[in-house]
Amino acid sequence: MRAVCDGGWRGGCGRLVSMQGDSGDGGSVKRPPRRWGRWIGFALLGLIALVIVGHAFWGWWEEKKLGEEIAELRRKGEPMLAEDFKGNVVAEGENGADLLKEAAASIDPTSEVWVAFDRLELELRLTEAELKVVEGFVEENGEALRLVSQTREKKVDWGLAIKSPLLLVRHPESDELKRVAELVGAASLLADQKGKHAEAVQHVEDLLMISRMFGEMPGYVPFLMGIGVTAMGAERVIQIAPDLKIGTDGASEQQVKNLIAQLLDERALRESQWRALRWERAARVDAAREMIFVGGGKESVIGYVARPIVLGDGRLMLRHMQDFMGAAAGSDDWPSFQKASAKSMEMARQVRGSKLHLLASILMFSDEGIIDYGYRGLTDLRLAAVALAVRWYAVEHSGALPKGLDELVPKYLPGVPKDPFAGKGMALRYAFDEKRPVVYSVGKDGKDDGGSEKLLRRGIAQHARWVQEDVVAHLKRQERKTGAEVETEKQ
Repeated sequence: MRAVCDGGWRGGCGRLVSMQGDSGDGGSVKRPPRRWGRWIGFALLGLIALVIVGHAFWGWWEEKKLGEEIAELRRKGEPMLAEDFKGNVVAEGENGADLLKEAAASIDPTSEVWVAFDRLELELRLTEAELKVVEGFVEENGEALRLVSQTREKKVDWGLAIKSPLLLVRHPESDELKRVAELVGAASLLADQKGKHAEAVQHVEDLLMISRMFGEMPGYVPFLMGIGVTAMGAERVIQIAPDLKIGTDGASEQQVKNLIAQLLDERALRESQWRALRWERAARVDAAREMIFVGGGKESVIGYVARPIVLGDGRLMLRHMQDFMGAAAGSDDWPSFQKASAKSMEMARQVRGSKLHLLASILMFSDEGIIDYGYRGLTDLRLAAVALAVRWYAVEHSGALPKGLDELVPKYLPGVPKDPFAGKGMALRYAFDEKRPVVYSVGKDGKDDGGSEKLLRRGIAQHARWVQEDVVAHLKRQERKTGAEVETEKQ
């Protein structure tokens, strides 16, 4: 209740009125309106601030954890940053890479001779028309062959400008360098057909040297280049081995012994494969840190917003590569690798199909190819070594072939090579047949088809051993198929 004064100060207070009674609406007073909009605004601002702080913390946390994981690998001696991939220091004039580049630059891919050569499917024995083309090609590029011969025993520094981002590092032009290998391979077949067997073997050694030089470069593409030249060198050995002359007026026994040793020395191939895996691991993490697939890069607004997600993908890719490389390191053959890498490969497949990991889905392509091609390279080299050892045995046994590969041990081979695709430590197969003796691998399907060369798919050239039921190397010269026969097989 409150007092109301009717008479002013002098008359005093004449009546009491209820505190609720002077509004004229029945004695009630209006409450001030509740300010819900203001509180909602404050809540939204707080939520926005919380999101901003949370996003900043998330990005900081992802960057911190990724940095710690990178630092831990570097402490173990693993290359993870651009400066960790350093090339050799080679004195001027002693760099084999410079000579190989010079040889590549000297080959004119637009010349009529090159165009004619590029159409050939090289197989012994060369026809008269093919022989004429190969002779012209080798003669025209004598300077390149001379430069290749000068690279022997030299160190290699490709002079790559390795800096972040690693995915954008430029490697030498692969097509130009591969032409040098094709020239050397052609020179090997030409020398063999002309009875210059020692020269033919030397050219094969040069091919293996070039493959090792390619393998000195870090990265997936250089690794594939090296594997391609390795396969070419092995193919040339398999092609010339059936009637290679060994001894007087031919390749010396020491040459043959040295070549077999080179074919079975797998360190360079394995190191190249591991170099490629390390490069891919570092390049993917580097891409996440630099955010090269984000519009405007890491300094842009989009980059800032995407930062925690992209860095999270970087950690995801690093974990995947660690698991994958662990599986590769613990495997001696293709079947054991497939078993060991099953979990890692399934993770990669799920990520590639996910919309939540955009960067990882782009970069986590099938690393299985690096291991697959590595085992293919090993298989090619081992088949070539056995083919050459069988020929050496036959020369010393009046043309007779061994009844089994164990007869080649220890004089011609240190041991019977294992089949990388058979698993369980099983050796390469040998099919002893007077007309068609072969040594072979069971191939990727792991099935022994008795040395079958039946194509697994149509439309594939007959010389592609890796799309046949078994991966076969002939130990006796076989008649070349006619063009009609080749076309029939392709259909």
